[in-house]
Amino acid sequence: MTEAARLDRPWTRVSVREGGTIAALAAHRAPGGTAHVLASTLTGVFRSQDGGQTWTSVIAGLRSQFVHAVALSPVFDRDGFALAGTVAAGLHASHDGGAYWVPRDFWGRRPDVTSVAISPSFDQDGICFAGTQDDGVYVSTNRGRSWSAYSAGLDDPHIQALAVSPDFARDRLVVAGTASGLYRSVDAGRTWSRAAGRAGAASVEAVAFAPAAGRPSIYAGTEGAGLWRSTDAGVRWTALRSLPSDAWANAVLAVPGTGGTATLLVGLAEGGLLRSRDAGRTWTPMTLGPSPAPMVMSLAAFPGTEAPVVLAGTRGAGIFRSDDGGASWRPSNSGLASRPLLSLAVSPDFARDRTLVAGSPDEGVLASTDAGCTWRSVAARYASATVPVVAISPDFARDRLILALADDAAIRSDTAGRTWKKLAHLPPSVEPQAIAFSPAFRKDRRVALGGRAGTLLVSSDGGESWATAGEGFDGSAIVAIAFSPAFAVDGTMVVGAAGNDRTVVYQSLDRGVTWKRFIQERGPYHWISLAMPPTAGASDDYFCFATGSAVYRPGGGPAGHWSLSRPADEETAVVGVVASLDFASDDTLVAATSKGAFASTNRGATWGEIPGVLQGHPVQGVALAREADGRQVLFVVTSGGELWRHPLPVPT
Repeated sequence: MTEAARLDRPWTRVSVREGGTIAALAAHRAPGGTAHVLASTLTGVFRSQDGGQTWTSVIAGLRSQFVHAVALSPVFDRDGFALAGTVAAGLHASHDGGAYWVPRDFWGRRPDVTSVAISPSFDQDGICFAGTQDDGVYVSTNRGRSWSAYSAGLDDPHIQALAVSPDFARDRLVVAGTASGLYRSVDAGRTWSRAAGRAGAASVEAVAFAPAAGRPSIYAGTEGAGLWRSTDAGVRWTALRSLPSDAWANAVLAVPGTGGTATLLVGLAEGGLLRSRDAGRTWTPMTLGPSPAPMVMSLAAFPGTEAPVVLAGTRGAGIFRSDDGGASWRPSNSGLASRPLLSLAVSPDFARDRTLVAGSPDEGVLASTDAGCTWRSVAARYASATVPVVAISPDFARDRLILALADDAAIRSDTAGRTWKKLAHLPPSVEPQAIAFSPAFRKDRRVALGGRAGTLLVSSDGGESWATAGEGFDGSAIVAIAFSPAFAVDGTMVVGAAGNDRTVVYQSLDRGVTWKRFIQERGPYHWISLAMPPTAGASDDYFCFATGSAVYRPGGGPAGHWSLSRPADEETAVVGVVASLDFASDDTLVAATSKGAFASTNRGATWGEIPGVLQGHPVQGVALAREADGRQVLFVVTSGGELWRHPLPVPT
């Protein structure tokens, strides 16, 4: 029986947390009235065809789901052309309204694309722009098919914002905001000049053109230097004294009104919105709803109506919509699930306590005591931290101990998540990357912690004090740690190290005193997932790990020989692998990949995608739990943070 046939059982969605961080918004209203919106998030692109009231994920073709920026053609309703800028995977273009994305390389390079803009006369000139993290500005003059570096005069290649003049067909004016100031180009981006004065030295987060009598005004929002305006095509800039000089303006939007005027909206890093109807002379605070007000990161509007629809993208709280030009707001996140979970841990006493713990990129540690149906934020001090790793004590029913990595700290809770404190006596330079409990923790109190530069620390008192284990690991970051299930007897530990364009697995047979390099693979991968079955170290020596697009396992030949298998193809990342709790009888592994969840029932030799609604959908993590009746349940976290469950078959 094939893997797919054995696992042909229904998926159940346990929970979905709508909202998330919205890095950019792009809007277009068709002449017939259809209001299109694209939103860029940490989990790809979402599309709305009803003005931002409901959303669907459109990620097909994206090489990275970390999307910084989006832009729509001015005739989007006719040509369906859009651009999306991603982290680590460069620029993507769509010609079908965002349903499918095609990567666009810059002469073989894929830099981080931080901002995109399209000419208002795109239908005639085919010009579009891409700003990058470290490589300046790229320009296409053939509707995005090929790109050229246009950075002459750009002293700072770190582009954070781009805006194109509404009269671009005549003035060829483009403005770029960088980490160290404003630049302007009057030849469609071929050459650039820096703005004079303080505006030429501020970190610019957003740029927007606003209609005015004669030449349009340009507004620039800065990081800690307030809002600046130019009325002479970006030659001279003046700080608006009506805003605090240290204000941090993440987003700026000019909503055209009647009589050539515009309503200005400014999204603040400290939370909330400001609105001005008199070109920035006075401002009115806008209330989005939640308290404290979320950070506003992006703005978009549908002009041309008496009361324009305005959308505000926030950090963490998703999108808010205003139907009256910004006077009142309401959440608008139906279908927009972009609150990812980076890690998931299951209580060893799950059948009784129903406890799951998760780490998020910007919401700290989350906990559930109803098998994932509802979640609550714990660790209030770290409520906005990035938590890539959580671990639950093997003796959780008694000690209520949870460990987590939050930003650059390692933290612990002895109260099942109610209170937290930093782990004591860690070297200040350790930069934790991985943490794991010994399976015999109740007796040996052993915890291992890995950090950058080859740091591996071991505690024998539950994390109160630490000692260095091993030497160097070639200076690579320790990103994964696993103990043998029989550690109390065999003293076996395994760690995964990543760095210097390689991943290496090391093994110790003496409780971490000495280490042997087990296997090394080339590749720019920063993750390793180790799967140590319950049988490891007891009835056999099998364990496996995943990195890149493959799962590695003992090859069965000469000692030290390893084989690899790919659950999908070479373009599909395998981000996690777990072994069945009944591995001794079912030989089953489950892998989380960027194209769905896969299973193997022959120790990783061959794989099949678990059928159902998650086929082809990016999966962030997998975990296994034991129900009260002895059956196993598979938990899967999607890239958007949805939690799904799937029953594993009883071994035959």
